[in-house]
Amino acid sequence: MPGKYTTIEGDTLDAIAYRHYGQHSGTTEMLFEANRHLSALGLYLPEGVDITFPPLAAEPVKPVRLYD
Repeated sequence: MPGKYTTIEGDTLDAIAYRHYGQHSGTTEMLFEANRHLSALGLYLPEGVDITFPPLAAEPVKPVRLYD
């Protein structure tokens, strides 16, 4: 499901990933890898930011553990 999206005020990357891919497992990380320019924008993205959707990996991406 490759494609592009332009943010609206208050979007978050995890919500965008879930809306596009329909799952949380690794999709936010995958979007971040494909859109490194998002790192400087904070949690809530401003309006007008272009995001590229890479295709889903054939194998599930291992989720990142934030806490023990």
